[in-house]
Parts: sequence; C-alpha cells; structure tokens
Amino acid sequence: MSEPASPTPRKQASRRVGKERLIARLRQELARKEAELDAMRRISEATGSAFGSHEMLQGLAEIGRSVTDTDVCEIYLLTEDENELVLRASTENQPLIERVRIRVGEGITGRVALERRPVGISRRAYSDPRAKYYAILHEEEFESFLAVPLEVREKVIGVITVRTRAPHKYSREEEMLLASVAGQVAGAVEHLDRMTRLEHQASQFRALAQVSRMITSSAYLEEILQLLVSEIARHLSYKVVTIRLLNEDTQELVLHASQSTSRAYLNKPSIRVGQSIAGLAVKENRTVTLADVQTSDRYLFPEIAKEQGVRSLICVPLTVAGKALGVLSCYTGYNHEFTQDETRTLETLAGQAAIAVSHARLTARNTLMQEMHHRVKNNLQQIASLLRMQLRQVGDEGLSEHLHESLNRIQAIAAVHDLLSRDDLEFVHLRKVAEAILRHLLQSYAPPGCRIDWEIEGDDILLPMNQANHVALVLNELLQNAIQHGIGPRDEGRIEVAIVVHDERVSVTVRNDGELLPEGFEESKASGLGLQIVENLIRSGLAGRFSLRRGERMTEAEFSFQRGPS
Repeated sequence: MSEPASPTPRKQASRRVGKERLIARLRQELARKEAELDAMRRISEATGSAFGSHEMLQGLAEIGRSVTDTDVCEIYLLTEDENELVLRASTENQPLIERVRIRVGEGITGRVALERRPVGISRRAYSDPRAKYYAILHEEEFESFLAVPLEVREKVIGVITVRTRAPHKYSREEEMLLASVAGQVAGAVEHLDRMTRLEHQASQFRALAQVSRMITSSAYLEEILQLLVSEIARHLSYKVVTIRLLNEDTQELVLHASQSTSRAYLNKPSIRVGQSIAGLAVKENRTVTLADVQTSDRYLFPEIAKEQGVRSLICVPLTVAGKALGVLSCYTGYNHEFTQDETRTLETLAGQAAIAVSHARLTARNTLMQEMHHRVKNNLQQIASLLRMQLRQVGDEGLSEHLHESLNRIQAIAAVHDLLSRDDLEFVHLRKVAEAILRHLLQSYAPPGCRIDWEIEGDDILLPMNQANHVALVLNELLQNAIQHGIGPRDEGRIEVAIVVHDERVSVTVRNDGELLPEGFEESKASGLGLQIVENLIRSGLAGRFSLRRGERMTEAEFSFQRGPS
C-alpha cells in the first residue's frame, strides 16, 4: 500500500494563507463583538446615569462617535407626526440641536428613515446626488458619511449618523457595529421616552390638581393668576409662563401675571388682538406655537427673548363659552416641539384659568353691585326719613296724606334694592318683594286693633331689576288701596296675593274681602292718583294689562306682563 503524497509547497502556502485570513476574520469579528459589548456597556451606563433626555442623547452620540472611531456623530429623532427628523444630539454642532429639521425622504438621512436601510459613502458625501446640502452643518468639511436607522420593534424612530473628515470606506463590520449601537440607542430612547411621558403625565396631573385647589381657595384674581403661572412653570418645567387678559374696550392683551422676575418681561407693553403670537391666538381663538421666538419675524420681542434665553413658545387662549378672555403663554429655554398631550394639558389648564377669571370677575361685580344697591337703599331711606320729618311739620291733613303715599312709594323701591343687595345682582324674587311691601303697609295703615290675615300664593319667580321696581310700585298702590279702602275701618279682614306664570307671562292678582265694588262698576270711570299711577306703570313700564273687578266674595285687582330675560 502506497503512502499519500505530501502536499506540494503551493498547496501548503495556500492553506497557510487561508488560515491567516480566517484568523484575521475571526479577530475582526472578535474586535467587533468586543466593541459592541463595550458600546452596550457604555450605553447602559449612560442611560443609567443621565438626568434628562438631552444629557442622555449627548452621551449616546459620544459613544457612537467613539466606538466607530469617527469625527462626529449625530442623532435625529422623528417628530410626533413622523413627518420630520429633528437633530437631538451632536458631538460637534450642539448649538444646532432642535434647530435642524429634515423631512422624511429628503436627503440621505431622510431616505434612510424612509427606506429603513443604512447608507455609507466613502468620499465627497456632500456632493452625492441623493444628498441635500445644509450649510449650517458645514458638511463640506466631511468626506465620509454613514447613516443607520434607529428601529424599535420594526418601527423607525430616528436615524444615527457618523462622519469623518478624511475619506473612509465603511466596511461591513463597521456598518454592523453602528447598526448594533443604533439598536441599543433606539431601545434607550424608547425607554427614556416612555419614562418621560409617564413623568410628564404625573406632572400634568399634579398641575391640574394644584390649579383646581387654587381656583376654589381664593377669590382674588391677581393672586389666582400669579399662583397659576408659578405652578405651571414648576410642574411642567417651562422657563417663563405669562397670562395676559383682554381689555375689551381697547382690544389689547394686558400682562397680569408672570412667574419671571425679569424686569424686561414684567415691563412688556400690551399687545393688540391679532398682533404677535399671543394676539393671533386670541383673535383666532386657537392654540398657536412657535419653534423659535429669537429668529421668527412673527414675534414682537426677539431682543427680550435673546436676553432671557427663551426659544419655543405656545400660546393658549383662555376661553369661556367660546369667548377668549385672555391668553396663557409658555416659553421653553430650548427648541422644543409641543406634543399633543402637552397641548391638551395646557388647554385644560387654560380652561380652568378662564373659569377662575370669569368667577373672580363675577364675584367682584357681585360685590360692587350689591354695594351699589345697598347705597341706593340707604339713600332712599334717608329721603324717607326727611319726608317723615316733613310730615310732622305739616298741619294740612290732605297734604300729609299725599306725602305719606309718596313715602310708601319710596319705601317700595327701597325694598327692591334691599333684596338686590342681599340676593342676586340683577334679579329679585317677586314673592319677597310682595311680602316686604305688604308687611310695611300693614304696619303703616292697618287700624289699631284690626286683625288682617294675609297670604301670598303661587309661583316664586325672579324679575330683572327694572321690572321689579315697576312691579313694586304697582303692588304698593294696590295693597295700600286694599287696606285703606277695601278693609277700611273694619275689625278684621283678609288680603291675598296670587302669582301665576304661564309661558313667561306673569299674572299678579291682589284680592281683599272688604267692601265690594258697587254693582256696574266701570274701571274706565274710576279716578284717583293711585289708579292713574298703576295704569301708567303697567302700560308704559311693563307693557302689560290691568283690570279691577268685583268678584263673588272679594274685590280683585289683576295685572299681567311679559317677564323680562333672566
């Protein structure tokens, strides 16, 4: 049996080369795995130690640049509507963070996001036909370019890119390494985004709860607004928060509250409706945002914005019943995209602020109007006191009677204002008016020892102040007539007041069981100042109807009118 032939020197050399290549590939794979493990370790450390999204993303960009041994690394993330990529981290162009925006599908970076596959260019990347030149990025300084999509569960959330100043051909291993880093970055970003959303939601709930407590704990408008802007700034991390209220007479938005202590902000002039971003929000009654107040010609105060270091702005109108009362403005210290959740929260807060403004104004108006009614009542009572003094000096019985009747009419109007000063601003209960007048007249005109029963029955309705005054004067005349001329000198009697409302038509009937009207009584032939006053007030003041008739058991005086708006 013959021995196998020894390999020829050529075959031995070929085998040796093959082994060396295998060893080299294994070493490259091992180096890539080691770099990948190192990147994973460093990414884990970066995400664990970072205090915020900006700090974390900057750390991830530095890791991406380091493990790929490139000159610059940038991270772009998709906006909420997934239409644009926004520069969120850069190892070399940090001032441009949040300012550079690339539409999906536009340029190489936009294509990578759209097509979900990496692109590597070894030289003159800025002149590639697929590229879109961005002068502010100084792309002409870099030769090579590699972009890899950031994906989580088969969904693109952004793009990571690296560049070198010298020409460089990216190997398959380098692409795989950056893809591995991209996967880790995407996972970290998603985790941070989820945590940020949860923290932001918690802050939103805390802000809403705090604002609700403030609105119910204070009646002073300026105090409410100042607390409101402070709580929004604190819970939602805005650099400046202001509230402007609309002056309807001048159609200007006047600054009423700001948590900023800057004189520049506190001394900002009023803004006309439709002017600047806040004025536009009020004019169109909708939320308006601005990416950068320092560079936009739509913003009125760019110099103040630069001085204070504010960037993005959201203006939310304070709306009640579809009417804008003012505007809530929130500024960030960096370029920021306001999310839908964030916008909805601010709109809810603005709605609560609008309710607080409306409530505080109504409370102030209530106080003012009640004080006014109280002073009118006091003035009328002073006039009544003067008339009483005059009555004591008058010897003429006829004149005395006329003065006494005038005194009662003044007291009737005073009764309306007394009720208005204690109850509603502009409306008064009809039954309370009737009861107050009847009690006063019984004290003034009921004969000594005479027992008069009385009852007020029917619907209790609210009347506006003007109608209440007319009705009070009419009731004064009719009730005085019932006591003096109906019951007269009898030892006892009964007076009834019936109120009926039907389809906003009010009917008031005053009855007394005293001496009945004569048979064949004709109202048109009746004379007397009292009835003239009644007919004039009902016809001219109330646009109503009046009748005086003889009933089966009682004399009835009835007037009706259309109730005014309530």
